[in-house]
Amino acid sequence: MKDAQRGLQMAINDTVEDTSNWTPDAIAAADARFAAAGTFTLSEVRRRYSKKYLQILKRGLIRSETEYYLLKGVADGGGIEPSATEGQQIEAMLAAFEAKIMKN
Repeated sequence: MKDAQRGLQMAINDTVEDTSNWTPDAIAAADARFAAAGTFTLSEVRRRYSKKYLQILKRGLIRSETEYYLLKGVADGGGIEPSATEGQQIEAMLAAFEAKIMKN
């Protein structure tokens, strides 16, 4: 179950990145389709993605592979435009997580 949840979160992160260049009209159309289906709208998913991103930055530490891929996506230009300072912080956090993984 935990692997399925992690996979779903990564798919959501990918979706946010893939839709980062959508026009407001395209987002509104997607929101309408998702709302009609009774599920989360793209706008709501983007808000949650942004909140998670900010939580990780504030903490200053990547705790999981899912968080790693969220920040990696941001660093690679998907969804959120970090400031120069945030960009440096993200790169340092990614490097620290990669070093930790290599030790294990």
